[in-house]
Amino acid sequence: MNQAGQRLQRGQSGPDEQEETLDRLNEAQGELRKSREEAERTVGTRASRQSIRSPWANQAASRNLVAEGRRIQKALAQGAANDRPELLSLLQLGRNQSELGQETAQVTEEKLSEAKSLVGY
Repeated sequence: MNQAGQRLQRGQSGPDEQEETLDRLNEAQGELRKSREEAERTVGTRASRQSIRSPWANQAASRNLVAEGRRIQKALAQGAANDRPELLSLLQLGRNQSELGQETAQVTEEKLSEAKSLVGY
């Protein structure tokens, strides 16, 4: 490799050596691209596994949201002088319940597809 570099500096390299060097560079770029894609797939897979909760965690989150809903309902029923915080909490509760529903659907779909693949459908 050093000899090829020295010949290039002196202008003595032949077309075959240049082609060979270009081929090696292209191979190295291809290997780098494959390694990068594999790393991105690995990171993406880990992130998706970490972002999806188990059904049991979803059940616990659901219980917490129900309890929060009861707390807000009780506060509103007591007729507090300033209902704004409870109304904002109610709005956020609705958003949280919607997100939990989407996560639950995603987990259910994933588990169902795993079960189908095991059964052979």
